Amino acid sequence: MSVLSDVHKYPPLLTCKNWRAWLQSNVSQYPEAIPLIAQLRDKKTYLGIEIEVENIRENFDDYEEYFWSCKEDNSLRNHGVEYVSNVLIGEQIVYALLTIAHHIPASAIFSQRTSIHIHMNVRDMTPDQVAKFMLSYLVVERLFYLFAGCNRDKNIFCVPLYDLTIIEHLFKYIKAFPNYPAPQKENTRYSGLNFDPISTFGSLEFRQLPGTHDVSRLLTWINFILCLKQFSLQSTLEDLITEIITLNTNSEYKMFALKIFGSLLDQFPQENLEQELAIGVLSVKRSLFSNDFKNNLLISQTLTSLAHQFVKTSFKIKKDLNTLNDLRLGFQPYQGINVQPEGPPLVQARVQAALRPQPIILDIDVEEGH
Repeated sequence: MSVLSDVHKYPPLLTCKNWRAWLQSNVSQYPEAIPLIAQLRDKKTYLGIEIEVENIRENFDDYEEYFWSCKEDNSLRNHGVEYVSNVLIGEQIVYALLTIAHHIPASAIFSQRTSIHIHMNVRDMTPDQVAKFMLSYLVVERLFYLFAGCNRDKNIFCVPLYDLTIIEHLFKYIKAFPNYPAPQKENTRYSGLNFDPISTFGSLEFRQLPGTHDVSRLLTWINFILCLKQFSLQSTLEDLITEIITLNTNSEYKMFALKIFGSLLDQFPQENLEQELAIGVLSVKRSLFSNDFKNNLLISQTLTSLAHQFVKTSFKIKKDLNTLNDLRLGFQPYQGINVQPEGPPLVQARVQAALRPQPIILDIDVEEGH
C-alpha cells in the first residue's frame, strides 16, 4: 500500500539548512545534549514543535534563531508569543529544545492559557498504519492526559478523542485513500490529537501538554509520541484489532501499554494507571462493535470469530472492572456495552463518558486559550 506522500502534493518540509555547519560551531555549548540524544526512541521521524508562553517583552519581531521563529499569539495575554520550530529530526530535536530553554527568560510565564503542540510527520505512513496509530492512541489516550495534568482533559482546546465518535471515520479514511480529504464527522482542530492536518500538511498534532520549557519533560512527551509511531509500524491492522479485542485482564492491558512504551511506561503517573487503561480498552472495544467500523473493516468471517470471542469474554471483562468499584456489566452482542455503574459518582461519570458515543461540537469561535 502506498504511503501518503506518494499520492498527495504536500508543501515542502522546512527543514534545518546547513545543519552540520551549525552543529560543528555550537555543539560545545550544549554538553548535556549527548545523553539526551541517546534517549530518543526514534531518530527518523520529522517533528515540529510549538511552544506558547506569556510575558515575553522583547521585540519578538527581531527574534531569529537557527531552529525557531517567534510570532505574536492573540489567543494569549500579557505579551504572549508562540515559538515555532523548523521541521526537526533526530538530534536536532534535542538541540532545538536546549536552545529555546536557554533563550526563554526566567520572567516568562506559562499560564493555563499556554500549551505545547507537537506535529508528527505521517507522510511516510500508509493509511493502515495511521489507523493503527489512532486505535493504539485511543487505548492509551488517558495516560497522555494523566501525564499532562492540569485538568487538560477538561480544556476545550485539547478535547479527548474519547469524547468523540471517530473510529468509523478511520475506516472511511482508509477506503477513500488516496481520494480524500480525510473524512471526519467532527472538526478535530481543538481535540487533544488533531488529525485535520493529515490532508493538508501530512502530520498529526498533539495538543494535550500544558506550556513548559522543561527539556526533560518535553523530551519524555515527544518519546511517548515516537513510541506510538514505532508501534503502529508493526504487524497488521487486523492483528491489532484482534489483539485489542482479546485483552481481558488488568495485566494484559498493562502488557499492551508496555509493548508500546517499554520502560517509558514508568514515566506516567502510576496511580489509577490500570483503571485508565481498562476504560480505554473497553471504550475501543465498544466502538469496534457498535458503529460502521465493524460492518466494513471486519465484514468477513473474521468479524464472526472476533465478535463471538468478545461475547464469550464479556464476563471476564466484568472481573477486570472490579478496580472500578465493581461495575455491573451487561452485553448485547455486536451492539456494544451496556453499563450500569455502582460506586462513587466520579467513577460512574467517567465510565459513562468513556462509553458514550455522542459527539461534541468542536467548530467554535473563541477568543483566547489553548
